[in-house]
Amino acid sequence: MLQTSFTRHSIKKAALKAALDITLRRMHRSPQRCARNIMELGISAFPNKLSEEDKAVLIQSLFDACKHQDAVLAKELFCNSFLL
Repeated sequence: MLQTSFTRHSIKKAALKAALDITLRRMHRSPQRCARNIMELGISAFPNKLSEEDKAVLIQSLFDACKHQDAVLAKELFCNSFLL
């Protein structure tokens, strides 16, 4: 049972990271939409992970990262907020 749960969690993380990479490819077109899509990706996978206050801070940080086309920072913010 533990192995199955671990495997499902690993697959979920891999799928989220792949979706994140795809989303980040379009950050230069619309940084605001990119930040919103990243946020929605995390919230859809982990709906109760962040408080409303944390969500507000994270969306602004994601927008700043996307606006400056800093994919590494955006990915780090996502992973630290939703995958840890």
